[in-house]
Formats: sequence, C-alpha cells, structure tokens
Amino acid sequence: MNKDKFFSSNKVIIGIISIFVLVLPSFSSIMGNCSDSGYICTGLNGESMKADIESGSAYFLSAYSDFMKALSQMELSGSQGVNYKELSDILSSAISNMEVAESAYSSLVKQAQTTPYNPSVIDRLKSFDYKGFQQKKGLNSTIFDIVAGSLGEGDIANLYMNMGHNAVLVGRKIIMLKSIVDNNMPPELKPIQEVNQLFSETILTGQYMSEVFEDILEIK
Repeated sequence: MNKDKFFSSNKVIIGIISIFVLVLPSFSSIMGNCSDSGYICTGLNGESMKADIESGSAYFLSAYSDFMKALSQMELSGSQGVNYKELSDILSSAISNMEVAESAYSSLVKQAQTTPYNPSVIDRLKSFDYKGFQQKKGLNSTIFDIVAGSLGEGDIANLYMNMGHNAVLVGRKIIMLKSIVDNNMPPELKPIQEVNQLFSETILTGQYMSEVFEDILEIK
C-alpha cells in the first residue's frame, strides 16, 4: 500500500479517534488524587506515595500528549507528506514518559501493598452510593463500574495496579508503533486504536477515582 495514501485514506477515521479522546470530561483533579488518604501514611512514606501518584499521573499524561501530537502529524500527512524522523522522535518522547510513569506506578503498588489502610476512609468508600454518583455526574458506566467495584470493596491498590498494568501495555504498543515508523512504514490503524483506547480508559479510571475521593473527603 502507498504510504501517503494510507495516511490519507485513514485521516478521517484517525480524526474521529482524536476528537473522541480530546472531548473526554475534563479532569476534576490529577488522576488518583487524594487516594493516598485511604492509607495510614506517616513521614517519608506518606510523601513518597503522594509523589508516586503525582509522578505517575503527570508522565502518563505527558505520554498521552505526545501520542496526540503523533496523531496530529498523521492528520497533516495528506497535505504535507510524512516526516518519519519527526514522527519517530515524538514516539520516542512518549516511550520515555511512559517508562517514568510505569516506574512510579510500580513503586506506588509496592507501597500500597505494605501500608495499612485508613479504616475511616475505607468505611466511607464501602458505604458510598456509587450508582447514584454515577448517574448524577453522567459518568461512563463501564469504566466507573470498574472503579466502583474496587473502591466499594475498599481495594484502592487494585486500581493502582490497573493503571500500572495499562501503562506497561501502552508503552509496549507505542514501542511497536515506533519500530514500524523507524522503517519508514505507516502503522496499521488497529494498534493505533488500541493505544488510544488504553489511554482513554486509564485517564478516566484515574479521574473517576479522584472524583470519588474528593466527594467522600468533601473537597470542593
């Protein structure tokens, strides 16, 4: 298949994917924000958990920004041609950012598994009206059910593991995309869609997690 023709023929489809991600509900806060309140954190341990949450979120979102920039390059390929070197550099940046995010989430999961839960916060999570909250806020029910399933059991760490697992998957898929681009070939549409889907689901998981904690902690 002609390289430029591929980008041109799939331009509209990729454009729809890009729009879908860009119109996701705006973050009420950083992904997973306030979730460390569910643990009894003291001293350096508390500061480390919060730092890992912030670092994981920040670098995950930076990788997402890089990926959006790569999609933008593909959008422009029909009129400007394909600059594979520039596209490869953008994907390299996404990979580097995701590696930091992966490391942060890995550290966060390890700490979460060895740090005792805060009973008062866990009790509020278990008695929270998830269904009413989802309906009131108009949240994506499929993704919110995943969040509610873990938090309703008081299992905060499971969501950290979920986001960390997705970060690893996204990183691997972007590496694969870059290997194709490095050979001056256009990647197929399916893996692009898969990466986009994982980014979207993980961002919303972190956002919904934040919204629940902000509500039970009465953070305005």
